[in-house]
Amino acid sequence: MLPSRSPAGGKERRIVCVHEAGHAFVGLAIGYRTLTAVAVVREVRTGKALVGGAYFEKKTERVRSRQSYLDEIRWRLGGIAAESVVFHTTTGGVGGTDEADLAQAADRERLRHIQSPTLSDRDRLRRSMPEVENEVSRILGDRSERARSITKEKRSLIEELAARLYEEGFVEGTDVLEMIERSGGWRRAGEP
Repeated sequence: MLPSRSPAGGKERRIVCVHEAGHAFVGLAIGYRTLTAVAVVREVRTGKALVGGAYFEKKTERVRSRQSYLDEIRWRLGGIAAESVVFHTTTGGVGGTDEADLAQAADRERLRHIQSPTLSDRDRLRRSMPEVENEVSRILGDRSERARSITKEKRSLIEELAARLYEEGFVEGTDVLEMIERSGGWRRAGEP
């Protein structure tokens, strides 16, 4: 028997749409990867947390640079930043589980420090490595501010994409790029 389901609508759906649009535009602004689509579900199954996503091409990196980790962290914080800019608050979904954006961003920074292949010892590491946790907090703060500045700059595009997601549920990456072109284009974050 399948879990029960309920429609995803109203304010909750709008928040998810803004959140996923934030990921999309922060990722594009920093040149994270190629955006393939942005989607938000129309109904939620009981016990399932996934309600949307900004989908970028997968990229296999056998050896990751520091910048690669920092870009991923900033991209992961893009949804939180968009919620903060548009609604002046964030929801519990951004950090309520180990799979949530904030937890994933923190884990990426920890991985950069310890280069561990798994996250199974995460709690032990938090307690035994306060200097790493201090650096994680500093990096998250910095990347969060950078994501916020992008979402402030791109707010009108974020809201346009969020409105389209609310109505349609799915927007191709090429359509998002067309939105950018219609708005006059932009340079990647950090370019002159």
